[in-house]
Amino acid sequence: MKNIGYKCYFFAAAYFFLIILLFLHTGNYQLHAQDRVPQVNSNDIKDYICIVNTSLHPNMERYLNFLIRECIESGDVNLDNYASELENIKRGNRGSGFLYLDQRGNNYIITNYHAIVGAYRLAVTFENEKGEKTVYQNLSVLGINEAWDLAILAFPDGQKPFRRGLTLSTAQQSSGITVYAAGYPWMSGVPVWIFYQGSIINPRTMPPREVDWFIQHNAPMNPGNSGGPLLIEDRRSPLRYSVIGINTFLSNLQGANFAIPAERLEIFIQRSLEQTVSFESRLEAFMQLLVRSTTTAFAYRELSSFLSSTMINADPISAATSTMNFDSIANEVHLNPINGISWAVAYSMIENPVYKSAQKPLAQRSAPPEIIFKNDNYGGGYTVKILINGYPYRTEWIREYGTWKLDEFILDDGEYNDNYQFATPHPLNKKVIYSFSSLLDHDWYILEVPRAGRLIVRTEGNITDPYLELYDARNNKLDENDDFPGRGLNALVSANVQRGTYYVRARAVGNPGEYILLAGFEDDIIKISDTAVTTVVIPLTSPQITIINNTGYPVKSINISPVTSDTWDENRLSSNQILRSGQSLTLSLPFPIEEINRYDIRLIDTDDDFYIKMNVLVTAGGRIEFTFNDFQGL
Repeated sequence: MKNIGYKCYFFAAAYFFLIILLFLHTGNYQLHAQDRVPQVNSNDIKDYICIVNTSLHPNMERYLNFLIRECIESGDVNLDNYASELENIKRGNRGSGFLYLDQRGNNYIITNYHAIVGAYRLAVTFENEKGEKTVYQNLSVLGINEAWDLAILAFPDGQKPFRRGLTLSTAQQSSGITVYAAGYPWMSGVPVWIFYQGSIINPRTMPPREVDWFIQHNAPMNPGNSGGPLLIEDRRSPLRYSVIGINTFLSNLQGANFAIPAERLEIFIQRSLEQTVSFESRLEAFMQLLVRSTTTAFAYRELSSFLSSTMINADPISAATSTMNFDSIANEVHLNPINGISWAVAYSMIENPVYKSAQKPLAQRSAPPEIIFKNDNYGGGYTVKILINGYPYRTEWIREYGTWKLDEFILDDGEYNDNYQFATPHPLNKKVIYSFSSLLDHDWYILEVPRAGRLIVRTEGNITDPYLELYDARNNKLDENDDFPGRGLNALVSANVQRGTYYVRARAVGNPGEYILLAGFEDDIIKISDTAVTTVVIPLTSPQITIINNTGYPVKSINISPVTSDTWDENRLSSNQILRSGQSLTLSLPFPIEEINRYDIRLIDTDDDFYIKMNVLVTAGGRIEFTFNDFQGL
C-alpha cells in the first residue's frame, strides 16, 4: 500500500528546542493615569525623562501565547526560561525617552526606534522626585528613522502637559568630559530610575557593523536605558543639563556604551517636524529593493521596515512557519520574535514570491520593476500597481509611524475579474503576465485608449490556450479569435477604434496556466518583439509534466502512479541524480492523458521524508509544485 502518513503540528515543533537568552527592555507593573494634570514646569531633570510603554497587537499576543503554551507543555525544564522571556515580551517592549519642545511649545517624546518597534499602542510614564507616577496614553508616532534607530512620539490631540523640555547641545565634545546616563532600566521586571555618571571615552567612533558615528562613554547602562538621554551639565539650562546624545546600545566591554550624537538627532527631529519624507522617495527606495529581490542577494531586512503593523501582525504563526527552514530568519524569530516576524513577513509575502516569479518561463527578467498605475486609495494613501518581471503586483500604501508604509502586496493576476464591472486596468504597450486558474476561468481587462487608430490585442506564451474577445464601452463585440495563424496557441484581435474605453475578455480553451497579454496601436506594438516560446506544447500522445521542488530539501526520488494503483511506480530519478530545492524537472507520464489524467505523486528527500500530492489532475505541459506544506512524514 502507498505510504501517505501525516505529520501534525510539525511547524511549531522546531521552535521549542532552542535555548536562548533575550536581552530586552521588558517588565510590567500597575500605573494609574490622571485625567487632568497641570502643566509641568519644575526644575527637576527627572520630571522630563520617561518610561516608554508599548502594547502588542492581539494577533502577536496570541502567537506568543501559543509558543509559551508549547514550551510549558513540552515538559522540558530548559524551555521554562524561554517561556518566561516570551511572557515578558508579550507584556510589551520597554525603553526610556525624554521630553522635547519645539519653538511653538508643542510636546514630543524622543526615543529609540527599537524601543517602539512592533507597538500596537503607546504610552509614556513620568515619575517625579516624590515617586508619583503620571501616565499619558495613546501617543502616536510622528516620525521614525530605522537606519538611525530614532523615533519621535506626539501626544494625543495636541496635548501640551509640559511647559519645559530638554534642550539639545551640539557643541563639540571631547574625551574625558563628564556625562550622565538617565533613564529607567529594568531590575527584576521593574523599571528603576537611574542617573549614572561617567565620562566620554571617544566622542566620535564607529562601532563594528555600523555606518554612522556614535559617542562612546562609560556611564553605566542596562537594558531599558535605550532611548534615554546622555546629558552634560549646562548652567544656561533651567534644568541644569542638556542632551548631547541618546543612549542606544551597550556591549559587554567595559566602557563600551554608545549614544547617538545630538547633531544627528537634531536633523531627525527637524525632518520629522517638517514631514519631508515624500511618498515618491519612499516608493523609489522600495522599487530598488524589489530589483534586489529578483537576485540571489537578500533584501528582507530592509523590506521589513516598509511593512505596516497590519501586514506584520496579520498572521504571525503562518509567517514564522513559512520561513522555519531559512536559518537567518528562523534564528531571528527565536531570538527576537517581534522583529523576526517582520523579517518573515517581508520574505514570505514579498521577496520570495518576487524571486520565484522571476524564475518562471514567461518572466521578463531583463525588465526592471516599473510602476504602471497609481491612484489614491481608501486610507488617504495610494494604490500602486507595479510590474515586476512582467507580473503585476498591487500595493497599498498608508501613512504610519510618520512615514509611508506598505499595507498590502499581492499578485494581481486577474483572479477576480470575471465580470466586466471588475475589469482589471491593463496598460498599453506593456507585456503583463496573467493566468487562468481553470478551464472555466475568464478574465476581463479594461483599456483606456488615448487616440484613434488600429488597436491590437494579442496573447503570447504557449503555456495555455486563450480565446480573446474585444468590446467597446457599449458592450458591442468588435472582434474575437481563438488561434491566430502563426502564433501556436495564442490569439489576436484587432479593430479600428476612437479615443475611449474598451474591454478585452480572455478565457481558457486549452490548458489553464499563464499567458502574456499585450495591447496597443499597431504601429507601436509592431516594435515590441514576440516573447520567445518557453514551453513546448506536448501532444496528448506523449504527455509530460514539470515537477518543481520548493520543499526546502534535496529530493532523491520521484514516484508517479495512477490513482487506481495501490503501489508506487519506480523512481524517475537515476541512482545518483538529486533534484535540489528550487530546481524543476520535466518527466513523461506513463499513460496518454485521454486514458488517465489523475495521478498520485511522491517526492522523497535525502533524509527519507515524504512529500505527497494525492489525486492530482494533470494536463499536458502542466507544472506541479511541491512545498514544505506537502510534507507527509517518514
